[in-house]
Amino acid sequence: MEPSNPLRSRRRFWLRVLLALLAVAVLAGIFLHLRPQPVAAVRLAHLRSLGYPTSTAELATWLPAVADSNNLCIPIRTAAQALRISTGGKVPWVMGNRTDLPRGQAWPEDILAATRAYVTNNAEAFTGMAEILNPTRTAGRNPLNVAQGFSLLLPHLSEFKGLTQGLAAKAGLAAQEKQPREAVEAVRAQLAIARSLDSEPYVISQLVRIALDTLACTTIEHVVNRIELDDASLARLQQEFETRSELKPMVLGLVGEFCTARDALSDSANSATLLATPTPAGGPAPTGPSGQMGLYAALGFLRQDQAAYIEMMTDLIDIARLDPWKQVEPLQHWNQRLAGFKWYQGRLFTRMLLPAIANVTVKETTRIAQQRCTATALAILRYRHQHAGQLPAALTDLSPGLLATTPIDPFAGQPLHYEKRAGGFVVYSVGTNRADDHGRERSKGQAGDAYDLTFTLEGASPSPR
Repeated sequence: MEPSNPLRSRRRFWLRVLLALLAVAVLAGIFLHLRPQPVAAVRLAHLRSLGYPTSTAELATWLPAVADSNNLCIPIRTAAQALRISTGGKVPWVMGNRTDLPRGQAWPEDILAATRAYVTNNAEAFTGMAEILNPTRTAGRNPLNVAQGFSLLLPHLSEFKGLTQGLAAKAGLAAQEKQPREAVEAVRAQLAIARSLDSEPYVISQLVRIALDTLACTTIEHVVNRIELDDASLARLQQEFETRSELKPMVLGLVGEFCTARDALSDSANSATLLATPTPAGGPAPTGPSGQMGLYAALGFLRQDQAAYIEMMTDLIDIARLDPWKQVEPLQHWNQRLAGFKWYQGRLFTRMLLPAIANVTVKETTRIAQQRCTATALAILRYRHQHAGQLPAALTDLSPGLLATTPIDPFAGQPLHYEKRAGGFVVYSVGTNRADDHGRERSKGQAGDAYDLTFTLEGASPSPR
């Protein structure tokens, strides 16, 4: 009888173990591939019932075409590309070597000279305002190949942002030089640029749109603290800010993001690899799946990942459609669910993608609050025109004549706050902490959220026209 070989026995043992593990993995993969996903199917049907697309192919045909004669983006791109210099990312009305000028304070000569030179050097770009404000330009559409998915580049976003910053400088200079019409047109052009991105189906586009809308609020706040506008100008601006404060374009951004990621999270390891390693600008796309992604897909985890993403993302879209003050508890619960996901449950990409957009609805609510404060402040200025310089005792004095109803703070579901201050006033929302900080503004570098979202008119009346 041949003596046993311990080394050979160990090899056979580990071979059996490996074969058993492989068999378990294969069976688990088969189970996960065949496992029904009723929740995902229901969520997809729900999105379609709301009229939204659920894939990039559907998204490409869902977005309506816009004729060149009506396309707001065409004159915006032309003007943006004509900018000779940028603001360098600075607060546009502080073009010199000083920062944080108080509202209403006259600009020092160095800042005034730098801003005047900037506006003069970019005169060609700013002449495009007339076409941007052309009422026939009713919609915006940039050329987008949505089939490129996460590889799609959006260079126009930085161009649009640069032009909006430039218009803030132009509006500020116009206010300094007592040119109300030019200041108003610059602010209206800022709002038009933001509006041109309303239907762009990407979260990053919507975040830029929020930044542009917010900059328009800050710009008009600085303008009215330096110069008095007539009632017709105030009424027009009020109506435009009111209209924008009722919109929630972030929903479309989330829908587009959903379509893009859902396609990438197909049962194709190659798609997952493309998602994991996005194509760099000008670089070649990945040509094949990595071994890890191939195994992730083969074991059925990618399919489960897609189902989890569909469930979580459609829930977030539904949350974004709610009135802002009704989003708080659902969003908290959504974030708790997301935090509980583990990679080994087949949630790798869901955990990777969703945290980056978890708070976009809060950013949208912040924008809505700022625009409602702005529209309300403009109505207060109109009231002051109509009542010999007197301010209203309360916001209820503005309706129904100047406001249809008292505006609601989107963070609280209650009316916005209003306080008179030594000849001036502040209108404010309680902001993200949902606590009344009595109109306290956020200071430079301040941590935390113990501040309100405000629109302030300083006590000193602006210079008359």
